[in-house]
Amino acid sequence: SKIDLPQELEHLPETSAEFYRDWRRCMKNNQDRYLLLLQLGSQNLGRIFQTDLAFGLLGEFLVVLNQNACIKDCNFILDILENLSGTKRFGLNVEFLSETEKENCRQLFEKLQKIESGLGNFSKIQQIPNEDGTDATQICCQTGKEIEKKMLKLMNLYQISLINS
Repeated sequence: SKIDLPQELEHLPETSAEFYRDWRRCMKNNQDRYLLLLQLGSQNLGRIFQTDLAFGLLGEFLVVLNQNACIKDCNFILDILENLSGTKRFGLNVEFLSETEKENCRQLFEKLQKIESGLGNFSKIQQIPNEDGTDATQICCQTGKEIEKKMLKLMNLYQISLINS
């Protein structure tokens, strides 16, 4: 599924400098920015920013992801958050998040938790035993647990604690 990016963007950025330039110059709104993050994918983002995630960019990513998060992109967003957490000076970037960015981060994890728990409940209802006799529900729940474990690990890395969890 091809995602339409703004016409000013001739090709996807390959370095942090190209990304930063395109992010500022070509991406006119947070929806365009979200599409760019989707198009690049979590592994490319992790590679681009492995050694240099520009100050302030992590906070902008969190705001963009929070404002545009939807059910179909849940795993993708978790992968992005995971790859960004492996970048150099990540802990320092988290320390320097503004209050607004921290709030967006907290809201994003709340959304992801709601999506994940909603999908978990939905898929349990839908599951039927497989032809080979194994119980598909077990497989589903295990995957849900893996996602939950990943989310808790990321919440810890991003210094988020949800009061109502």
